[in-house]
Amino acid sequence: MRTDRATESGGGRFPVTPDLAARDERAGDDGLAAEWRVRLQDAGARLPDTGAKQCAMDIAAVALADKDTSSFDAWAALLKMSASTLRNRLREEGIKGRDGLAFGRVARAITRGDPNDWRPEDVMQVMDERTLGRLLVRAGVGSTRHGARPPLTAVFSSRGLTLPREPRRILWELLQAAIDPRAR
Repeated sequence: MRTDRATESGGGRFPVTPDLAARDERAGDDGLAAEWRVRLQDAGARLPDTGAKQCAMDIAAVALADKDTSSFDAWAALLKMSASTLRNRLREEGIKGRDGLAFGRVARAITRGDPNDWRPEDVMQVMDERTLGRLLVRAGVGSTRHGARPPLTAVFSSRGLTLPREPRRILWELLQAAIDPRAR
């Protein structure tokens, strides 16, 4: 059985099972679908490094995650940073953490949902029916439940989830490039 080299120097030896080691090497173990991760990184590389870009990349990670990111702590863990660091980064750009997380979760529900029978509860972690309803209304897509999937532009034009103009514009570019390979 192989051991993790990083723990050997500290005196402790923690076994690493071959299947976990292979998964970590193959997928990068960041919770994003591999193809979308590459597209997101490619799109982000073409943009100048700004705080707005970093915040947009953080929200896009929620939208493209394999699993629903239902809490701020889970979001920070997905990004491999502390919750306070993420909160401060968002605050510097004028983004409320709650709105950034909600924006990413609803965008994920739209991109992952069935186009003909959109049921956001199928791709979002189970929550109270009223809470889900309020979240969807804030995102501007509350009236489309259990019908045709709303366009992603509905979330971007919503007045309920406030994102400053620049991070919103960059997020739109990143999601378009990640979701639609022809948008490159």
